[in-house]
Amino acid sequence: MQKILIIRFSSIGDIVLTSPVIRSVKQQLNCKVHFLTKSKYEDLIQYNPYIEKYFLFDNNIRDLVRQLKKEQYTTIIDLQKNLLSYRVRFGLSVFTVDYQKEVFARWIFVNFKINLFKYKHVVFRYFSKLDNLNVTLSKSDLSRADSALDFFFPKNHIFKLSYLPPPFSKGFLCFCIGGQHFTKKIPVQKIISICKKIQYPIILIGGQEEKNNGDIIKSEVDQLIFNACGKSLLDSATIIKTSKGVLSPDTGMMHIATALNKKTITIWGGTTPELGFSSFSNFGTHNIDELVKENSEDINLNRNIDIIQRISCQPCSRFGRSKCPLGHHQCMENISENKVASVI
Repeated sequence: MQKILIIRFSSIGDIVLTSPVIRSVKQQLNCKVHFLTKSKYEDLIQYNPYIEKYFLFDNNIRDLVRQLKKEQYTTIIDLQKNLLSYRVRFGLSVFTVDYQKEVFARWIFVNFKINLFKYKHVVFRYFSKLDNLNVTLSKSDLSRADSALDFFFPKNHIFKLSYLPPPFSKGFLCFCIGGQHFTKKIPVQKIISICKKIQYPIILIGGQEEKNNGDIIKSEVDQLIFNACGKSLLDSATIIKTSKGVLSPDTGMMHIATALNKKTITIWGGTTPELGFSSFSNFGTHNIDELVKENSEDINLNRNIDIIQRISCQPCSRFGRSKCPLGHHQCMENISENKVASVI
């Protein structure tokens, strides 16, 4: 039996987007699948039934390679394709398949806004060379009633948020206010303005660093806001699972929402869907301007939605930046609160 090691070190969204590869490799090759990632992302892969064993990187590459050599892998699937994954590949010296990262096309798009991408979504890039293993993203995967992505909870995990007050137990919108990079995050005052136009209970999620902003947003809006920022990844995923829908910038939580079959509304800032990291959903995803007009009262949406303020400097980077290169952050500041509220 083949034993295959799949490598993806980071980050949340990218790891969730590897789930179709994990499932397809396991089902189509009937092999043993192991996974390598960073320690802080353990919750994303440890409950996946298609993974027999996983390894966590903790900055000691020599010990890691020593452990991996004992497994005697037949194949490596490198979905990270950076210096760290190359060190693992060099140390193991077994047959390796990677993917078409399209670095040049990405550079051209960021710097000159010319789209040369061969693959529209990174999931298709992940599968781009797996035909060497006779593994494909099948039509049945893309036509499933649920998402083509997977996210798994512990077997004894209960979808119950007993700590929430009554208004939220009847249904709520999950609003992710976090983000790894400044240019991808929605400004706090913009979040406040959006929340004031939404007449439904809202639960805010984000990292520990967003907890203070969550308190500010709650104090500025009203009692229909619950600040759940700072909770664990599994707790945040549970909130997403029990929500009616998810509003998020370009973050890993958006991809978890897609994997959990939640309708998502994504607000784009310094990055754009064309880079290949939009919601990978069987519902399909459309730009808001294709579907509704601002202040429209007659909306029937059956798809995930991208909301993007098209300006000449987008995208300013492939992953996001720590500050706006031009100092105005208009990609987020100019987003229409009315447009967001009308979709919700």
